Amino acid sequence: MAPVLEISSNVPDVAEGRVTVRFEFSSAPAAFASGSLPFAMTGGKTVAGTFTKVSATLFTVQIDPNVNTQGVIQITVPAGAFFDETGQASNTTAYSFAQRYDTRVPDTEPSAELSADVSGLAAGPFTVTFTFNLDVGDSFVDSDVVVTNATPGAFTKVSAKVYTLRVTPPAGTTGLSIIEVPAGAVTAVASGVSNARALSLAVFYKT
Repeated sequence: MAPVLEISSNVPDVAEGRVTVRFEFSSAPAAFASGSLPFAMTGGKTVAGTFTKVSATLFTVQIDPNVNTQGVIQITVPAGAFFDETGQASNTTAYSFAQRYDTRVPDTEPSAELSADVSGLAAGPFTVTFTFNLDVGDSFVDSDVVVTNATPGAFTKVSAKVYTLRVTPPAGTTGLSIIEVPAGAVTAVASGVSNARALSLAVFYKT
């Protein structure tokens, strides 16, 4: 009868980088036809040349999870992938293994989502909300905002990441107001890195 396979890894919880996956058999399998145990995988890639025979019953391979994301490495050894030592009996069931991973790189550069509290055309004053991905502390002030075709008003720091600006478009006209935070205007507190690109929002108005 074919040996029983147990699959595990060297990472007990969530992997943040390369993982060593262990294939341990209950008894020695026959030599693999391709030189390594065949398996299907999603969520990562095999490191070339790392499939290793540690002992007659233990084999390892190194896996790199997908970069800058989180998910699950899923490995499946299909039925018929290996035989007993005599080469007569193969596994009739598939074996699976899952390893969670998180390789996301922490943000160091501040960026923001700009939104306005209007739907469609603005008929009068509106509020723009700046929602940053990082704490920008006191580096963001009202003078950092460039407003075109409108008059800036009250500027409020709601939290370390959220700010608002009241904007009034010209009366009795139709047009486009542009609210922009130029490149280099704000700096993340933790990293000391400034925004490399401008952040902007366009709002159509009819007053």
